[in-house]
Amino acid sequence: MRRALRGILGMTLPAAFAALSLALAWAAGARLDRLPVLDREFSAFLRREPGAGRAAPPAAGEAAAVLMNWHQARAYCAAQGKRLPTAPEWQEACRAKQMEFRGSIWEWTSTEAGREGEDEKVRFKLLCGPGPECGCTHAYHPEWRNEVKGFRCARAEPSVRLGLEPYARP
Repeated sequence: MRRALRGILGMTLPAAFAALSLALAWAAGARLDRLPVLDREFSAFLRREPGAGRAAPPAAGEAAAVLMNWHQARAYCAAQGKRLPTAPEWQEACRAKQMEFRGSIWEWTSTEAGREGEDEKVRFKLLCGPGPECGCTHAYHPEWRNEVKGFRCARAEPSVRLGLEPYARP
C-alpha cells in the first residue's frame, strides 16, 4: 500500500487522479476475462473432455462459443482454474468498459435468478447482455442452450492490487 501511495503522491494532482481512476476502473474488470470464450477454445475443451457433449457443430473459431448449457460453461471455467462471474461482477466490468464482445450474445453467470424450475429443484440462472448493454435481465434453465447463449470466465481473485504484493491468506 505504501508503494502505491508513494507512486501516486509523487504525481501532480491531475495525474494522480487519472492514474487512480484508471487503476480502479481496470481493477473493477480485472476479475473477468476481457473476451468471451471463443468457439475454438470451447471446441478444444470438448475434445479433451468427451463427456461434456455438444448440441451442434462448432462455428467459426474466433466467434463466441454458443450452444452450451450452464453446466458446460461452469465446467469449462473450472478446467481453466476459474469460475463463472456473478451478475454484479459482470455488470461492473461491463460498465467499466473492461470487456470486449463478439456479437449479440447473452452470457451465463453464476447468479441464481430467484425463479424455480418446474420441478422446484432447478434454479434458473441469470444471463447478462447482450453485448455492451450491461444488463442482466434474463433467467434461463441451466440445462437449456441456444445460438445466443455464451459465457466468459472470472478469476477467483483480482489479478491486480494497485501495486501491492500478492495477499497471502492466513
